[in-house]
Amino acid sequence: MIIGHLPSTYLAFRFLTPKSWPRSFVLGGVIGGVVPDIDMLWFFTIGAQQVHHHNYLTHRPALWVGLLIAALLFGWSRGRMPALVIGLALGAVLHVVLDSVAGNIAWAWPLSDHAHPLVVVEATHSHWILSFINHPYFQVEIAVTLIAIAVYLWDRRKTR
Repeated sequence: MIIGHLPSTYLAFRFLTPKSWPRSFVLGGVIGGVVPDIDMLWFFTIGAQQVHHHNYLTHRPALWVGLLIAALLFGWSRGRMPALVIGLALGAVLHVVLDSVAGNIAWAWPLSDHAHPLVVVEATHSHWILSFINHPYFQVEIAVTLIAIAVYLWDRRKTR
């Protein structure tokens, strides 16, 4: 997924979060929807693009599920849930779910490094990005992005 993480996460949290829940939960979710890609900084600098960024810790579901469990246990023990952290963890889990469609995400890590995408984007052009944007999956990303923009603008119009 290239452009769809933020709009997908926005739509999921916008429509699935009860209005009575703290806004920090939604904020955390939207941030979590893009935070696994912080590894791109390493990928393009120190990592010198030698290892695909889906192999980094930030794209391991165990990290985000572990954070979610820790936040829930912490909140349960304190009698108050940390909405921002729970939202962030759920948003990051959604991120790796979305990356699993056309990317290699190792869901069984640390027990196994095996990963296989649901959709294989064949190398049909000289650069992988051209192959990806010419694949039907990218059209889905564009549609989701346009829907998210429309929902956001609709919501803003209603609050004026």
